[in-house]
Amino acid sequence: MNDTLKKKLRFSDIVYGAGATPKAVRNWMQRKQIRLTTFETDGWREFNLLDVLLLALIRRMVDHGVSVEEASDIANVVVVGHGVAFNDQATAYRNLVRFSGQNLILWRSIADWKFQVLDLAKTEANDLPPCFVCLSLEEISASAIERAVIGSEGERLDDERQIAAALEKLIITIKDATPDRNDS
Repeated sequence: MNDTLKKKLRFSDIVYGAGATPKAVRNWMQRKQIRLTTFETDGWREFNLLDVLLLALIRRMVDHGVSVEEASDIANVVVVGHGVAFNDQATAYRNLVRFSGQNLILWRSIADWKFQVLDLAKTEANDLPPCFVCLSLEEISASAIERAVIGSEGERLDDERQIAAALEKLIITIKDATPDRNDS
């Protein structure tokens, strides 16, 4: 797992890890709607695990109605600001990342989205907003990192899970490259 922490990832790997489409992520990046931890140099960009986590959280929040810009701001606070910790001794993706809390709680106020990182098991019900979205940071991070690393090592397909993941990635890429009937 120690090698996983230092791994540089390709664009296709982080997109696949986040469960997004290349077209959506390219649009977000070109419009400067998201902030990642890596920067473009000489027209190239190498991504890392923090970028995978950021994109996975952004995509999940956007799925729940948060704007891309707000989701990026929240994800950066949760991942970079709260200080996500990597366990280089982990033997499974689930244990590779540790957050300050288990869950990301999101709720809508009048003008914008509010959020809190906490452990629901240790939280009283009356301390929560009346209506909220709860995202499991552990589940999102474990899934995103595993998918990104499998995508990166897709050339060595030595078990059924890796083959299924590689096929899913290929299908997403083909769908993204196929023009919509509404585009023409």
